[in-house]
Amino acid sequence: MNPTMLLTGNQAVARAAFEAGVHIATSYPGSPMTQFMENLASHQEVYCEWSTSEKVALEVAMGASFAGRRTICAMKHVGINIAADPLMTFAYTPTRGGFVLVVGDDPGMHSSQNEQNSRMWARFGYMPILEPADAQSAYQLTLAAFQISEQFETPVIIRLTDKTCHMAGVVATGQRTEVPRKPFQPDPSKYCMVPPNTIRRREALDQRMEAVAAWLEESPINTRWAGEPTSNTAVITSGHLSLYIQELAPQLPMLSLGCVNPLPMKTIRAFASQFQRILVVEELEPFIETLLKATGLTNIHGKEFFPNQGELTPEKLHASLTRAGLELEPLPQAATVDPGVVRPPMLCAGCPHRPVLHILKRLKVECHGDIGCYIMAAHEPFALYKTSTSMAASMGTVMGWERATAGEEKRLPQVAVVGDSTMIHSGLPSLVNAVYNGHTIKVVILDNRSTSMTGCQDNPGTGVDIGGQKNTPFNFASFASMLGLEVVEVDQFDYAGTKAALKKHLEDPVKSVVIIAKRPCTLKYGIKEPFFYVDPNICIGCRSCISVSCPPISMEAYPGKPAGKLNSFIRSDMCAGCSVCAQVCPVHAIIRSEPGVAPNVPAPLPRNPVE
Repeated sequence: MNPTMLLTGNQAVARAAFEAGVHIATSYPGSPMTQFMENLASHQEVYCEWSTSEKVALEVAMGASFAGRRTICAMKHVGINIAADPLMTFAYTPTRGGFVLVVGDDPGMHSSQNEQNSRMWARFGYMPILEPADAQSAYQLTLAAFQISEQFETPVIIRLTDKTCHMAGVVATGQRTEVPRKPFQPDPSKYCMVPPNTIRRREALDQRMEAVAAWLEESPINTRWAGEPTSNTAVITSGHLSLYIQELAPQLPMLSLGCVNPLPMKTIRAFASQFQRILVVEELEPFIETLLKATGLTNIHGKEFFPNQGELTPEKLHASLTRAGLELEPLPQAATVDPGVVRPPMLCAGCPHRPVLHILKRLKVECHGDIGCYIMAAHEPFALYKTSTSMAASMGTVMGWERATAGEEKRLPQVAVVGDSTMIHSGLPSLVNAVYNGHTIKVVILDNRSTSMTGCQDNPGTGVDIGGQKNTPFNFASFASMLGLEVVEVDQFDYAGTKAALKKHLEDPVKSVVIIAKRPCTLKYGIKEPFFYVDPNICIGCRSCISVSCPPISMEAYPGKPAGKLNSFIRSDMCAGCSVCAQVCPVHAIIRSEPGVAPNVPAPLPRNPVE
């Protein structure tokens, strides 16, 4: 009997990929897709890798598909921007081994710098795109995707969203099927994409999509919810929104599309002809709505009622359906919960980025940030960055900014702040460009030996692959030195030394330098030194330690102190022992405990401050 499992959407796709006989899987970590690769990597039958970027991941998977192996590649929505160059041309070639690209969109931008709709890429690149509704359909559509890919010789995209990635459900699974490799058959007209070959292959794209569309008309991929047969209104939707519709408006007849490009127009026309009005329910841009209107359907309505930005939550959907004139049961009254004190995201206790950001805030420089944990320095209490846009863009931004302001008086040096994984992802060409074009470039590489923001994955800087195999770590200093750039390495927890180095090299307006601030991620490596505590008899309440924004530190009232007098307090059970707070304290009131002393017993100080 096949096992039944409780799986998230990410896990369901990984399980289906394993069962489909996938041999090669590639990815670059990014929420909401990170857990997919971590789950698939547990199967030793599948070669998995964290690639250096989404473009490289796509190319490695593309090569495996050319060689005749079933292959899967995963990334978050902004990753397609990086991978688009090879992807758009790969779509012109006939796939050998089945090729599936799994992309995680993030409506509402829960963990992303922008909001994109990956369905547009499928339309742009003439590729089928499937949209699961829940974990079970994610599993089934992944198996179908490999069938479609090989039958029609096309890459297939599976679009998940933050909700479908993380929602859990019971999935009826199966067993792995070993699929033999299809030997490559050399044919430059199909696999060497240069004119005039590309002209002929462009014609093949239309033929391929027409064949997929015809297949969809007979496929069980699309599902229909009966609703009330007398209804004048029906819904066309896709993905997890179909589940919301079933709960909020069970009376509505509904057609839920498993594939949104191409569309099964015969099925849609037959469905739409039965009703006076069709509501197209979809998140973000009116993708399905626009395509249906373009075919001449006149009873299609969508974005006049439904928002075109943000996550379409049940509350928003209920309000939109009500605006469309539907009578719905009121939503259950949510329990009133005291939100407490609103606390913005912040770096972990003992994070090695913190002292460098604290120092940069106080130097006579202007900083541009990048994608990683250190992006949180864009907010208070650091409020450090002037700009932050995309992976490794800080360096190009600095180069352009310096050129645009050349010759102006009282301008401050521009500094790019970038993490180790981000530098490897797409920052190295920027250093080459800086040297080649004679730019003044100041870069601070925060090397914590981890891709921490997405879950502490390894990267080439750690030298450890996804399977735990140790390889040669990438050497940032050697690379920058090879280009002729001056390289300075600092210990992030040596506050005075780091401050002196940064001040010397960054405040010089005409100097190019790469500063590598090195300390391992406290969270990833479980670093825990003897904790620090505050002597309230020495503390003057100056808040210097508070300015480093470390979670264990607060200002509290102590017994025996004047009313209203606040002194620093450190939660010893949270303290990682990094020592930065002690180094910035002007009166040496912060003291390291003795080795072996249990946290939360900072004798002889009072255990807990009082209000």
